[in-house]
Amino acid sequence: MVYRVTSRPSSLGKRRIFALKEEDIQKILSVSHVEKERALQTGPRNRLAIRLLIVTGLRVAELASLRVEDIDLDNAMIYVWSGKGRKQRIALVDPETLQILKAYCQGRDPKDPLIGINTRQIEYIVKRYAIAAGVKWAEHVSPHRLRDTFAVHWIRHGGDIESLRRLLGHASLANTQKYLVFDFDEVKAAYDRIWGKKQERRLYR
Repeated sequence: MVYRVTSRPSSLGKRRIFALKEEDIQKILSVSHVEKERALQTGPRNRLAIRLLIVTGLRVAELASLRVEDIDLDNAMIYVWSGKGRKQRIALVDPETLQILKAYCQGRDPKDPLIGINTRQIEYIVKRYAIAAGVKWAEHVSPHRLRDTFAVHWIRHGGDIESLRRLLGHASLANTQKYLVFDFDEVKAAYDRIWGKKQERRLYR
């Protein structure tokens, strides 16, 4: 299932944010391989690409341009270069992803591309994994949906907006504030808990 999120009533004509639920993300991460990967031995690369999109919020073009030397294994960080001025920011990785990166980068030339495929190929891989995972509306799952998911889950788990802005590489906080929103079903559930019909759940008695 996918969360459909809108920022506020006045923005209904703007792009909506679609964030995958946590259980769907777990399903995607649990896919061991898809068709032809074993023969081509591309499974580890593809799974790493998807995991990095999920746990870092990277743009697909940023992921495609990473080199081995951009990975700081000692500090669990990725140096991300983006934009016309080649601005640098830092993305963080969790312990599990760090161990995967250590094994993947071992013995590789620092100048080698980390993933070594282009943005279209990454988009195709993401969709194939979503389909293999049985995620609803898998055909709409894309690297940008995973970036949206990273941001929405960050907010839902108590992350602050300024830190999110830095992690996403937004120049303006206004670009990040669109994630300060919640699925309408979630809002309705909170309302029902406070104003529900059952007497014991009422805010005022």
